[in-house]
Amino acid sequence: MNRNWDLSVIYPSFYSSTFHHDWSSLSLHIEQYSNWLQHQCKTHDHEIEFLKEYIHRTEQLENRIHKLASMIHLTLAVDTSNSLAKNYMEALHKKLPLLTASATQMKKWVGEVSHLSTKLSSDPELHNFQYYFSLMQQEVKHMLSEPEEVLLSQLRNTGSSAWSRLQGELISTCTITKENKDGHSEDIPLSKVLNMTFSKDPDERKTGFEMEMSAYKHIEHSCAASLNAIKGEFIELSKKRGYASPLDHALHSHRMNRATLDSMIQAVEEMLPTFEKFNQYKARKLGYSVGLPFYDLHAPIEQNSSPSYSYEDASALVLKIFASFDSELEQMGSQAFRGNWIDVDPKKGKRNGAFCSSCPAIKQSRILLNFTGSIDNIFTMAHELGHAFHNQQMFKESTLLQSAPMPLAETASIFNEMIAKEYLFKNASEDEKRSFLLKDITRSTQVIVDIYSRFQFELEVFKAREEGLLDAKHLCELMKNAQIKAYMKGIDPSLLHPYMWINKPHYYMPNRHFYNVPYTFGELFGKSLFVEYKKSGQSFIPTYKTLLQNCGKGTVEEIASSVGLNITKPEFWKQSLAPIKQNIDWLCYQ
Repeated sequence: MNRNWDLSVIYPSFYSSTFHHDWSSLSLHIEQYSNWLQHQCKTHDHEIEFLKEYIHRTEQLENRIHKLASMIHLTLAVDTSNSLAKNYMEALHKKLPLLTASATQMKKWVGEVSHLSTKLSSDPELHNFQYYFSLMQQEVKHMLSEPEEVLLSQLRNTGSSAWSRLQGELISTCTITKENKDGHSEDIPLSKVLNMTFSKDPDERKTGFEMEMSAYKHIEHSCAASLNAIKGEFIELSKKRGYASPLDHALHSHRMNRATLDSMIQAVEEMLPTFEKFNQYKARKLGYSVGLPFYDLHAPIEQNSSPSYSYEDASALVLKIFASFDSELEQMGSQAFRGNWIDVDPKKGKRNGAFCSSCPAIKQSRILLNFTGSIDNIFTMAHELGHAFHNQQMFKESTLLQSAPMPLAETASIFNEMIAKEYLFKNASEDEKRSFLLKDITRSTQVIVDIYSRFQFELEVFKAREEGLLDAKHLCELMKNAQIKAYMKGIDPSLLHPYMWINKPHYYMPNRHFYNVPYTFGELFGKSLFVEYKKSGQSFIPTYKTLLQNCGKGTVEEIASSVGLNITKPEFWKQSLAPIKQNIDWLCYQ
């Protein structure tokens, strides 16, 4: 089984004739498209015909761009020092702003269309695009002038986007020098050190944490500069576009109402004392008196409770889990393993963590793992393949309708985790079930409590950045305060993770601020969908697939409402959290 992903189905290489042809012709296609669009936007004659032609031409251009961008982005993900790919990425970022002027004119043109919804709904071909064009009308309210939009898109390439690339390169090339028993030194990639967090050996977990902290000291000032630049730019842009705050701007991007966020946060905050009780229970079991050290948040209480898996065994197990739910999911998973969609092992120059990248031009996905064989890796595989399954459903739609709002982007991945949890729990012994329950609650703590701390941190960063620059020490203090607020007495205040702001790439994504919030949303929304599945059985699966397919066609509230869920009320989120509370209460009183 190949452990490196295969990009040849996208392009054989950067030197291939197909890549060279598509790359060399891209500027001409962009120019022709922009000229056509600007000309068409001068009149409102034949609106329906124009909108249909717009969809056709835009789909063609976006597919060209997506295909080139996938090749470049995925190459860099596993080899951040690849100079050729970096040059292509830089050049692509310079080409794309050429579309800004025509895109701005198009949004203004759509904003001028009277009775847009009626015209779209009355045409069978355009009916599917109602939300797509209504979103354009909403965005007109927050647009700058055309020259300003063009300048902004050009400057971003050497502004926030450049700072984001710097942070990614700093993290992926960061190594920690460790002396072996024979006296020789070894440079260990940060991605490998981070995986030590999940070790069964308490000394290895502690050592890994100390190595991680020491590594960040070498890059903290550069990362602080990057974060200041990115957040500072977004603050000014939010003001210029007329948003009340960076958070409101981000929620607009997430297609989420403030009422939904407030209801979810309220429910989470009411749940924090229960998670605090669990972490205190776990701390006592591990011999701590003042809460868990950060490096033991994932620690198993029973040292021999978790088996180690080879990649082949892990893959086979994941396919069995998928087959227990739906044949289409199992077939897609099999295709992912056989078709080499996955880059498996940690290595120098490869970014840490895991992700799934959609490649619409070939109707496939590519998945990055840093696999070490733990049970957590099983869930990570299931999670990322959930994203791939979501992509597969959305490939049935136009390329223009394949952009799900970030909170819903986690739906299928969390749902997959629920499938895996049920399968493993059902086939476990009583001791294994208890151990499994501990792991499940630990993971929920991560996705709910730790994400809450990151949300609080980002709120404070934006508030402080309004007043001036934040140095690395200040950022570390804000992160520690946020962790104490979230974990309360469940964590040792002397052994926090002050550098989490360096560790997480989400803070550095220029167009993805408050990116962490969708993970909590996805966790709880996915759990709720799984409850609906357990109530309805197999008859729910077509509804579930349709929901995934339609995620690019509405706000999170509208998509949730389509399956009968009201997510704007705290009661929905409390209901989603209730099973976790029951498990913690049962566990802590045993």
